[in-house]
Order: sequence, then structure tokens, then C-alpha cells
Amino acid sequence: MSGVILNYFYAVGEASIALIAWLSKNWVTVQMTVSVPPMLFVLYYWLIPESVRWLLANHENKKASRIIQKAAKVNKAQLSRELIHSIENEGAEKESLDVKESAPSLWTTFKKLLHSKSLVFRSVLLFYIWAANAFVYYGLSVNSTSLGGNKYINFALVCLVEIPGYTIAWWAMNKLGRRWSLAGSLLLCSATCIAAAFTPQDIHIAVIALFLLGKLGITASFGIAYVYTAEVYPTIMRSIGVGASSTTARLGALVAPFAPLLGTYSKPLPLILFSGVSLAAGVFTLFLPETLGTKLPDTVEEAEKLKLIKLFSSWRKEVQC
Repeated sequence: MSGVILNYFYAVGEASIALIAWLSKNWVTVQMTVSVPPMLFVLYYWLIPESVRWLLANHENKKASRIIQKAAKVNKAQLSRELIHSIENEGAEKESLDVKESAPSLWTTFKKLLHSKSLVFRSVLLFYIWAANAFVYYGLSVNSTSLGGNKYINFALVCLVEIPGYTIAWWAMNKLGRRWSLAGSLLLCSATCIAAAFTPQDIHIAVIALFLLGKLGITASFGIAYVYTAEVYPTIMRSIGVGASSTTARLGALVAPFAPLLGTYSKPLPLILFSGVSLAAGVFTLFLPETLGTKLPDTVEEAEKLKLIKLFSSWRKEVQC
């Protein structure tokens, strides 16, 4: 839930750009306003502690112990001397934190991935899903200014609708499962985008409402994708899998601003494109395993054993992937 709350601030920050643009009416001012504040992140080097897992993996047990004790003090929790001693001396608690004595190299991890057909197949699907998410997500944001009415209000609404989007994502993936929630969000986006494309433009309220539903769907999908992708990959590949997926998403984001230019040929064309891309991603999601309620896989073998629910059977009926 904490991750969802953080995304609320992201949405509010996005929406504030509309206010800044409306007040300044100058792109240079807008660019300067949004570029200067991130410089404050330099201070985070001294404010945010290092990862305890990373410290333990690199045998910095004393530092890890100090961070854990500080966190316990802030949360008014009491740590036993035995626990502190075991952390500092690489005892049983280190094993319970699932820290490996030596992490495999990047190339070794990559070779293991390539030797697993099921993980390669899932990776290809996830890469497309992430690229599609970013393409549609940013494409809808940029395309919002082409809607009827006040472009500043439209952009702000498209950003603020992310708040219920992330909230619904959090609820859905814990109640309906990661896979069905991800597919459903993408298919919702596809359906509303195609509906908005063929709704008469003079019915502004209907077009904007459908457009906002599309943004809500793709926002929910993006939120679920982060959690789901981490659960599909085994521990030794988790960071690489999520990182590679996120990289493909940036490729989708890179071409997203060009999609609205298709509107110069046919106004509904960008929304039709967004609908098609989302539809394909939603269908591809159905070929991935469900991870809700399962133990995070530690090895490639455990990841390969994740189960896939049959497409046209009851959600409870499972077969080996």
C-alpha cells in the first residue's frame, strides 16, 4: 500500500505541470521549473541508508546491523542482543534474509536465463507488455491536449485519474490475481480507447470520460506490472528481469510522443493505435503464470514450475506451465 501512496504524489506532481504551463505560457519556464527541483535528490545520498541486503551480501555486517537497529529504534521495536550478534556475525538470521554468500555474475545469470525456454518465452512477453504500457501511458498523456475543451484541464485530469488507477490496481491484484488484473486493465484501456476514437467529437464529455477510463486502465496495468514482473523471475534474475523490462518500457516511452502526430492524417488514428497495442498486450498476459499466493521463486527450476491457468477453464483449475 505504501507504494500506491507514493504514486499518488507522482500523479499530483504530473498534474501540477498543467498549472505551471497555464500560469507561464512559456515552455522554457516550464522546463526550468520541472528541471531544477530534481537537483535536490543529490541530498538523498546522505539521507537514505544503504540496502541492508546489499550490505550483507558484501559482508558489511556491522553497517547493516547499525541500520537495522536505527530502524528498530524509529519503530519503537526491541531487538535482542542475540539477534544483533547473529547479524553482525553472519549467523542464521543472514540466511533467513535470503542473502547469498556470493552473487553470480551478470553473464552467468544471463546464460541461465537463455537456457530456460519458459523464462525466455515469458521475458519476450513481458518486454512487449512493458513497452506497450509505456507507449500507451505516455501517448495518452501527450494526446490529451488534442481533446476538445481546455487543454490544461484535460491534461490535469489525465494525470489525476492515475490516483484511482493505482488504488484499483492494488485492490485488484490482491483479490483477482496479478495475471487477470493485468490483462483486465490492458483490455479496459483497449476497449475505452477504441470507443473514444469512434465517439463523435462534438460529444466532448463522452470522449473525455472514455479517454480517462483508458488512462485509468493503463495506469493500473503499469502499477501491476512492477509487482508481477518481480514475482515471475527467480531471485538470482529478479533485478535483471525487472531492469530489462523497464528498459524496454523506455523504448515505448521514446516513441510515444510521435503517436499523436498520426492525428494529422486521421484524428481517431492515435487512439486506434493505442487500442491495438493494449489489446495485444492484454492477450499476451494470458499466456503468463499466476503468482498470487505463491512463494517467490529462488531458483530457475522453481520459476519454471509456476503454474498457468487454462484460458477457457475455471480460474481454480491449474496445469503445469
